[in-house]
Amino acid sequence: MNDYIIGIDIGGTHFRIGSVNSNNEIKNFKKIRTSSVIKNNVLQDIIAFLSEYISDLNVKAIAIGFPATLDKNRQKVLQAPNIKFMENLPVVSEISKALNVPVFAERDVSMALLFDMKKYEIPDEGIICGIYFGTGIGNAISINGKLLIGKNGTAGELGHIPVDKSEVFCGCGNYGCIESL
Repeated sequence: MNDYIIGIDIGGTHFRIGSVNSNNEIKNFKKIRTSSVIKNNVLQDIIAFLSEYISDLNVKAIAIGFPATLDKNRQKVLQAPNIKFMENLPVVSEISKALNVPVFAERDVSMALLFDMKKYEIPDEGIICGIYFGTGIGNAISINGKLLIGKNGTAGELGHIPVDKSEVFCGCGNYGCIESL
């Protein structure tokens, strides 16, 4: 039986999940509406979905990407304008404890940068910056192959730069963030 790592991308609209074995083969990829997974109790709903998803797999770890700012230790979501229901929840410890498997959390944009570096064979040396446009603007930085997370875990958060005198309201609760224009 193959060992699998489960990859999850939790977004405001879609929940993407797939299993990857040691040969980098993807199994059982699903893209579904986030609202079909998370209905009432965020953590319990995610745990229930994952319990069913992994029931016939030998899972080595789970990696979750969030369109959000995470704490420095990558244990919980701090601010997530498009998935506010995830804010300040101990996602890593709760999911890990419930499923008895290691869980790792990271910003989705950081995972995208690492994927692109591997896919396009971008060398680890030096400084690499990826800027991604979607619902918001995401930015990730790698220095010599290691993600830059900063003193408080929030390095590279460019999307919420205020634009002078703007009256456009952003999902983060402020006015004039560049990603809301």
